[in-house]
Amino acid sequence: MLHREHTITDRAAVAHVLAADQACTPSLRDDADLLDVRSAFRPDGDVIVLTIDDRAAGVVFVDDETREASLGWFSATDREAGAALVRAATAAAHAHGACRITGPQNISTWRRYRCVVDEPDGDAPAPFLLEPVTPTVIADSLSDAGWTRSRDYQTLRIPHVATSLCQAAATRAQRAGVRCSPLEDRSDDEFVDLIAMLAAGSFQRKTGYRGVSHAHVDFLYRSARALLVPGLSFVAHDSDGRAIGFVVAWPGASGYDTVIKTLGVLPDAPSFLGWALMHEHVVAARALGFSHGLYALMEKAGPLLRYASDPARMGGETATVHRRYALFSSSLSDS
Repeated sequence: MLHREHTITDRAAVAHVLAADQACTPSLRDDADLLDVRSAFRPDGDVIVLTIDDRAAGVVFVDDETREASLGWFSATDREAGAALVRAATAAAHAHGACRITGPQNISTWRRYRCVVDEPDGDAPAPFLLEPVTPTVIADSLSDAGWTRSRDYQTLRIPHVATSLCQAAATRAQRAGVRCSPLEDRSDDEFVDLIAMLAAGSFQRKTGYRGVSHAHVDFLYRSARALLVPGLSFVAHDSDGRAIGFVVAWPGASGYDTVIKTLGVLPDAPSFLGWALMHEHVVAARALGFSHGLYALMEKAGPLLRYASDPARMGGETATVHRRYALFSSSLSDS
């Protein structure tokens, strides 16, 4: 089974990869702008476009600064072709001097990455906006090619209950002079400025995180304001008026859930601030008629799942797993 390598200037090959990706992995954000030769948002590095007839395709990016590679826009019609594409991607990354390759990842963790690894028991729930949606062939192909799961994530569905822990955190925050206000009340420019500053400060220590320019944040988030329902997203300021944390949420597909897409607090913010922000969201969501929250794409979901699995604490209900995902990788020194 032969694979072909193309350059990013081969627009027919790029169009083929993008079309195959969308057919295999539906998404409202296809990240096609990163594969434009004029893209201002792609970090410096080598871009290798791979295809195996109409059966598999993908894009390898090798970062000039870190010498780490990623496999993105990965599609496959069957496991044999998918695994062959992954092996070709591994070899291409190695040939371009990369030390490690990760995927699925469309170059940056600010863009589409991760794949579904299994579904919860029962009927599969509908995906929420910006949730990874991948067929099982993607994870299977990565495993078949010898890649291992390097990071695991879960989305949890938790009843909107104002627990004693969150209530106590909100009280402590108020006594410390912390004030929470609706995030969507800001102007477009202020909204983007807040997201850029708080995301950079909150997630700089997150596994795999890499910062992006203010212009990049503006491109990704300015239009997102239209998704925000008043009263579900908040920004926290300390007693000096400095923004120190935020939560971004919107209604889910079910009509009963909210999607808590991003929660971030600065490293020097009070340790209880995250719980206090969630209290603000839970109370507001209940008032608007939402019964549950989808705590989206959490890398360390175990403690929260255990906490919310006590029916006495959660008003008679318990947390459940909405879906599980993973990021795969391979050390090229082992190739």
